[in-house]
Amino acid sequence: MQREKVEIKGSKDGFYAVFEPGLTLVHAISLLQEKLQQDHDFFENSYFTHLTSDTLSENDKLIIARFMEEHYGIRFDKSTFHTEEDNTKKDETLEEEINRRVQEILKTQTKNTTFNLNKNAIVDDKNQMKTFFVYETLRSGGDIQFDGHVVVIGDVNPGGRVTASGNIIILGYLRGIAHAGAKGDKNCFVVAERLAPIQLRIANAIAIASENNKLIEEPLIAKILNDTIVIESVLSHR
Repeated sequence: MQREKVEIKGSKDGFYAVFEPGLTLVHAISLLQEKLQQDHDFFENSYFTHLTSDTLSENDKLIIARFMEEHYGIRFDKSTFHTEEDNTKKDETLEEEINRRVQEILKTQTKNTTFNLNKNAIVDDKNQMKTFFVYETLRSGGDIQFDGHVVVIGDVNPGGRVTASGNIIILGYLRGIAHAGAKGDKNCFVVAERLAPIQLRIANAIAIASENNKLIEEPLIAKILNDTIVIESVLSHR
């Protein structure tokens, strides 16, 4: 049986969460939120002793704890987080983390772009295109269609579909179908922290996954080059 990416366990002192290695902060919160929503009444106002992860920093864990407190009333023993005094990201909120991650991706591909999470919109100064945010994992049968950019804070599972006239950014795993530039814009792109789609479409170009494709453990970008969809590392664009 495949191990879950996030497990919530109990002890005599309270609950604690165990995260699979390799999860980013945003992805970890998305998966944890999905778990908590399944048993919202059970976990509401509960007490968590600690979070366990081999890859999340102590500051990341503190952000997760704040998120759980604000959205679910969960109490936390913050003495278990050993943040360093000189950590410049010490007071970074989840919203600021999402802002920073999206900005890092967007600045590699577009210029003159501003991002305002509070208004739930990225406004491309050139095209005046807005963005729709999805704060959850898109399961099989889920279908997002938007005239603009789409940012998914979570996964797109097999059977899930995202269609946008602009760009698509997945802060998680893309295992379903993504169609960027749905109105024919060949300059659009699809970015995912982990890219393993069933099908990718940009404008009228289509790419279908091969059974032999291996998951690459880094953010990737899909775009059109010479009328063909190509996939490259996001890191190479910085």
